[in-house]
Amino acid sequence: MVFEVKLLKYIAYFSLRESAPTSLRPAELQEFPKSKYEVFHPQLASSYILDNHKTEIPGKGMPIGNLTSQFFANVYLNELDRYVKNVLKAKYYLRYVDDFVIFHRDRKILEKWKNEISMFLAAELKVNLHPEKSGIIMLDRGITLLGFRIFHHSRLVKKSSARRIWKRLEKLKKDHDKGKLTKEQADAKLLGWITFASFANTYKPRRRVQQRYNQLFSE
Repeated sequence: MVFEVKLLKYIAYFSLRESAPTSLRPAELQEFPKSKYEVFHPQLASSYILDNHKTEIPGKGMPIGNLTSQFFANVYLNELDRYVKNVLKAKYYLRYVDDFVIFHRDRKILEKWKNEISMFLAAELKVNLHPEKSGIIMLDRGITLLGFRIFHHSRLVKKSSARRIWKRLEKLKKDHDKGKLTKEQADAKLLGWITFASFANTYKPRRRVQQRYNQLFSE
């Protein structure tokens, strides 16, 4: 397996223009139990979540950030998973909510799959690939995915996220001084970023962030 992965030269990366929860419609929820989701209760979801969500198009969409949004996306995009694995027979496929990637040694095959996936999503799920966030590149160039720059030898936090944390530290201090935030709440927010960054090669940056935070709150 390790030998096979080393032979892969290209990666196709995809993101949806509209996320599955945004395009979801109550009528489509009725189809889920027919697809072996017997434990899912579409009427409950419609009554308590979708019906209370205001959208530009009445009866379409659901709240992003709601605890159920990832669940809806995974259920809705299950058909995409089945299509990629069972129809296209893609061996190296990974999806997280509405971002997904496929690895292969042949660029032409990835280009063919990209076109077929685009047609499948538009026809079957009524969603489209984001033209600026979908493409095919050589694997050794690295890829931006889930807030990281990922290479075969390392993972880095995106530069934009690394820049934002310094402004967030200042804001945490200001909110704390104004009484909008307790020290425990500020600690928790910092820990969230530290935990996120720990999935990348960020030992020294995390130390600098922690030191600056300690300095701010000791003043």
